[in-house]
Amino acid sequence: MGIIKSEEARPGIFIGNCLAPDEYTCSITMLNTTGENVEIITLLVIIEELWASDRENIHTLQKTVNESGILPRHERVRKQIRIEHLNKEEKKTIEQICENFNDIFHLERDI
Repeated sequence: MGIIKSEEARPGIFIGNCLAPDEYTCSITMLNTTGENVEIITLLVIIEELWASDRENIHTLQKTVNESGILPRHERVRKQIRIEHLNKEEKKTIEQICENFNDIFHLERDI
């Protein structure tokens, strides 16, 4: 197991950090900020070995659990927002936005 560190592959083309399960293939995320279509030929990236004992470089995901089981993220987000003062239509709109975009909110224990 290794890690590919984020880097700028070409001007305006960025590779995000990602885990590499083996040394031959892995999925990577790329961001094109140039506004132009760009053809990417097979990239040569450096895979750094990731040691299980290297605690500062390993993050674990923890589940949030209540009496009935795992609490979905959008419900945890919903519990953090104050909407009691809103009317029914406004509440419904805010709740829908929080459900659809729950990944943009920072919650306790998020990395």
